[in-house]
Amino acid sequence: MSLDSSILKINCYCGKKTELNREEQEKIFGNKVLIADISSFYEELICSNCKKKYPEIIDNNGNIIYDTSSTIRCVRCDCLISKPREETFPGTNICGNKCSESISEKFQELTNRVYESSDYEIHTDYQKPPSVDLTNPTIRQTTLDLSARRSEMPKLINKLKNGEISKIEYEVNFKRFTWWIKESLEKIGGGIHDDPRNYLKCEKCNELSLINWTNKYNCYFISCSAFSKAKCDWIKNPWFYPDK
Repeated sequence: MSLDSSILKINCYCGKKTELNREEQEKIFGNKVLIADISSFYEELICSNCKKKYPEIIDNNGNIIYDTSSTIRCVRCDCLISKPREETFPGTNICGNKCSESISEKFQELTNRVYESSDYEIHTDYQKPPSVDLTNPTIRQTTLDLSARRSEMPKLINKLKNGEISKIEYEVNFKRFTWWIKESLEKIGGGIHDDPRNYLKCEKCNELSLINWTNKYNCYFISCSAFSKAKCDWIKNPWFYPDK
């Protein structure tokens, strides 16, 4: 897929059509607009004709960037995720480079803080992120299968916060998901250091726990549900991969 934001076509369903070239983009937004930038202002676009939101946006190559079927939100900033990103990264729950880099940097910062701490040796409940051998075809396929479901638990925590599911439903799904990860890893010689079902709540602030995926280490880890907002740095890595 080749994306080109040099001309953006904004089509409202009332029939009003607008085209923004680079010059017009700079007048309105103060800069040239990249495809990854659109998520930050998409929901603020209101048709001057019918006063409705959520228009169709098409780039200069005819790619649909957003339309009314865009419903998946970024777990980091809550913006809608563009269709090209959904197609490029199926199951993604992050809207683009800024949020991806932010979460990756935060995870690295937190793990470094834990693993480089002088207290690390006595904190046996912390495990370093696994070293995943993606050159092994079986391990690589298992890792791809695991990553395909990486958005499930962030979606469930959002449903819980929105009152769409109960706390008990979330906890049941949390335990099932941890055990699915365990069973998937056991098939390739991995497993668990300790029972991940015991970590339903953050041991630091008592908030509910969340199962996150890190692209940097290609694995799941358990964190406080306030982790992505940088409010709590508690993490667990109860699963392990086979040795290389």
